Amino acid sequence: MQGLGLSGVRKTYGRTEVVRGVDLEVARGEFIVILGPSGCGKSTLLRMIAGLEDASAGTILIDGAEVTHLPPRRREIAMVFQNYALYPHLTVAGNIAYPLRVAGTPKAEQQARVAEAARVVGLGDYMERKPAELSGGQRQRVAMARAIVRRPKVFLFDEPLSNLDAKLRVQMRAEIRDLHRRIGVTSVFVTHDQVEAMTLADRIVVMNTGLIEQVGTPADIYHRPASRYVASFVGATPMSFLSGVVHDDGGAVVVPGGGVIPLPRPLGAARAGKPIVAGLRAEGVAITATGAAPHLTGSYRFSEELGNHAIHHVAIAGTEVLAQGHSGRPPAEGAVGLTVEADGVHLFEVETGKRVG
Repeated sequence: MQGLGLSGVRKTYGRTEVVRGVDLEVARGEFIVILGPSGCGKSTLLRMIAGLEDASAGTILIDGAEVTHLPPRRREIAMVFQNYALYPHLTVAGNIAYPLRVAGTPKAEQQARVAEAARVVGLGDYMERKPAELSGGQRQRVAMARAIVRRPKVFLFDEPLSNLDAKLRVQMRAEIRDLHRRIGVTSVFVTHDQVEAMTLADRIVVMNTGLIEQVGTPADIYHRPASRYVASFVGATPMSFLSGVVHDDGGAVVVPGGGVIPLPRPLGAARAGKPIVAGLRAEGVAITATGAAPHLTGSYRFSEELGNHAIHHVAIAGTEVLAQGHSGRPPAEGAVGLTVEADGVHLFEVETGKRVG
């Protein structure tokens, strides 16, 4: 069943349209991550779902009921903010209980629900502490417990991990994912961090200038990006892009001054000789073995040592191409050859950036 539905949702400030017509169906219990850079409209969209911003047009449904013009308190949502939004004068227990007190929930029920929410997020030993006595991760848990205690129909997360250090972000990602598995509430998580998106989401919504560019599972988004924009945004190592023309037989892309990129299957005859952009992920590119014929040739620049592997940077036809290799074994300075796995090549239109094939 539908947990959240958006139809033609727009947001305009004066003459500036920040969200330009978003349609999205989220299943009940699904974990959706909205991914995009600053200014793409993702946080504005989240605030419209929450009722903190009025939608300029369109319809918002929660559990099948229209909430487009309802105030936040009547939408049965709970929001976890980037800055935790805790009351410094209240204890952990007081912060968790606050929405229940405001709603007039009987005290006995408050205590039971607060204890259960604290147990779920592992805060049972910290109930009498104030926020100033907690670590960043513990404060975030308090914010999540305060959301859980409301028993909402939809959880909304507004970049909740941005203020945490790298190690704690990894830990909190795991905790949020585990929490979702246990309570199963429809969740919408906004971030600019593609690692968060890939590790948390059932499906990722990639936004670009107020529009949805692609919706899909993390595997879909990574292996079949709908556009050059999506391909460039997703992946721990950036995708490399080389401009060229389709070979006469349609089975390769010719890179002027660089070489030839093999394709997994031939393009149609109509594509022969036409310009195209080839996208290469580092794991599909390697330094050519001694004595073998390379697909591409360029100049070695430097290597990034990442522990279990290295990323080699090679300049080809004025563009930097990344190749994955063994740690501690950089190629020799100067000219270097690259071998490309045909199955890992992505093709995009030059003008629109849309995926080919």
